[in-house]
Amino acid sequence: APDLQDVYRMAVDAYAVQHPGSPSRQSIQSVGVHLIRLCLFIEHQLPAHKANAMMLAAAQNKAAFHWLTPPEERGKISVQDVHQAATVEAYRQQVQCWAHSAWQAWAMHHAQIRQWLALVLKNTQH
Repeated sequence: APDLQDVYRMAVDAYAVQHPGSPSRQSIQSVGVHLIRLCLFIEHQLPAHKANAMMLAAAQNKAAFHWLTPPEERGKISVQDVHQAATVEAYRQQVQCWAHSAWQAWAMHHAQIRQWLALVLKNTQH
C-alpha cells in the first residue's frame, strides 16, 4: 500500500536486525546496512527515500563492515506484534515502536554504526 511505504522499509530493517543469522559476509553486510538505515530513520529522522539513498551509499563501504555480536535481547516488539495491528495507523505506530525497540537492542554497537555512517555523511548532503 502506498500509504505504508514510509514504514515498510523500517519493518524490513527491524526484522533483519532481529534475525541476524550467523557470521558470514552476507549477514555481516545485511545487519550493517539495516542498522545504518535504522539509525538514519531514528537518529536523523530522515524520510524513507532519503534514508534508503543514504543506506545505499553506505553499502558502498560494506566490505569494511565486520561481524557485530548480536544482543541477547533483540527488542521487546516482534513481527507478531505488528501483525496484530487492526488499522493502518496502528500498524504504522507499531512498526515505529518495533524499529525503535530493535535499534535500542543493538545499543552496544551504536558507536560502530555511527562510524560506518559517518563515512557517508561526510561525503553527502542530506
